[in-house]
Amino acid sequence: MTYGYPIAKDSSESYLLALNYWIRMEKDYGMLDKKYDYWVLGKIPGSAGPRWSVVRNVLHWEA
Repeated sequence: MTYGYPIAKDSSESYLLALNYWIRMEKDYGMLDKKYDYWVLGKIPGSAGPRWSVVRNVLHWEA
């Protein structure tokens, strides 16, 4: 997956180095993909479906 961040044409070299370093760190630790999933795809982290229940799954009662 390719990512792009718009920056000003006359940005300083130190700013570009810092931005590239930040992107590399985010990618190495897996945070870039998590942020992409959240902000672009709308996936909410840790959201799981309802837990298994005797009442709902065995007896088919709706609450």
